[in-house]
Amino acid sequence: MPEVLEKTNYKVPAFILVPGMKPDLQIMMAAYANHVSFYPFPATIAHFAEPLRAYKTGKGSVNFPYNEPLP
Repeated sequence: MPEVLEKTNYKVPAFILVPGMKPDLQIMMAAYANHVSFYPFPATIAHFAEPLRAYKTGKGSVNFPYNEPLP
């Protein structure tokens, strides 16, 4: 998506999908020692709750371990 803006938020790479909203509608991702965290909108996590139930999730994050394929 060429119109997506890149920025750093909480020291994490972020992609702003809808600029100017409060807060910006964005998606973030970050690599850690044992997993990659994906930070979509909470509604996205709720929508995909069933396929994501095998993964550690939080209010706004999903952790994908390196040793497992992505769903």
